[in-house]
Amino acid sequence: AAEFTIKMAGDLYQPKGRYEHSTETIGENVYMWGGCCAFIAIENNVIDVFNLRTGCWTQKFTTGPPPYGLYGYASTTIDSTIYYFGGSHVGVFSNTLHGIDVRDMIWKPKSLTTGACEPMKKRWSSMIAFEKRYLFTFGGTGPNANSKPG
Repeated sequence: AAEFTIKMAGDLYQPKGRYEHSTETIGENVYMWGGCCAFIAIENNVIDVFNLRTGCWTQKFTTGPPPYGLYGYASTTIDSTIYYFGGSHVGVFSNTLHGIDVRDMIWKPKSLTTGACEPMKKRWSSMIAFEKRYLFTFGGTGPNANSKPG
């Protein structure tokens, strides 16, 4: 049987409670960005970082243009970069792709190569990286029941 140890950070910094966010792990750190807290979007220029060894949270400030979709986005990692796709903010859906390299914390919009049409504006989808050069999104919902890609 597996044994688990729960580390508590005590009186140190703790991020706001949230929903419609995601976390990604790179090395010994877990990165958490965006989401909602009591129906208000979380700040978009800060990423909360949880160190798995110390059990402590810190905040990392970011520069560059952040993704528009503050919540309900899909995310995944390739090496030291976290990619964020889609999501929504104040009822407007997004189909943009942004990356942030955790070594410099600079947001960078990324171009999309999708073939015949642009990806659907959506939230609540998932995303995976394949062979360190392809990103695939699955599922999600668009701004209305008849939403189609393009």
